[in-house]
Amino acid sequence: MSKANVMDGLKGNSFTPTVLLIGNGSSTNKFAFGDIIDQFDEVVRFNDYEDREQDEAAFGSRCTVWVLGDHMPVSCRPKTNQTLIRVIRPADSREFYADSVFDRTVEGIKNPSSGVVVANKFTDMNMTVYTLGMDAYAPSTELTERGHDPASERLFWANNERCRRLEAWL
Repeated sequence: MSKANVMDGLKGNSFTPTVLLIGNGSSTNKFAFGDIIDQFDEVVRFNDYEDREQDEAAFGSRCTVWVLGDHMPVSCRPKTNQTLIRVIRPADSREFYADSVFDRTVEGIKNPSSGVVVANKFTDMNMTVYTLGMDAYAPSTELTERGHDPASERLFWANNERCRRLEAWL
């Protein structure tokens, strides 16, 4: 499928809006999907994405939803026209700004990553979620260092019919 037809193909499914979760994994460096990324209805980015030097042609410029894990500073504020979602452990009692708060719980996964939590919430709302650069697809020491279970997360992505890898469409 050519890049020009990707969005037509994606929007041709029966689930709307189109949602893209862009992780900070090194696999994003292999692709240049900026023009495609910016066409999604919702573009979800994670944690310190703003701190990375990124080429708009490769990574796009849009971010409609910014997701922060509980390891990120409580002082973070979204830009205009961004929704801020915090993913926290149920016992977290810190005060912070957020438009929405998601508990860090997904059935069958101990301490799921923010990406898995958000994908699970969106798919529970009957949305189809496309992903790019989510570290759970490959072995990752970062996931293990943060107490996540990479094997369980890979199973989540593989078995969730509403989660699809963007690069598989191209």
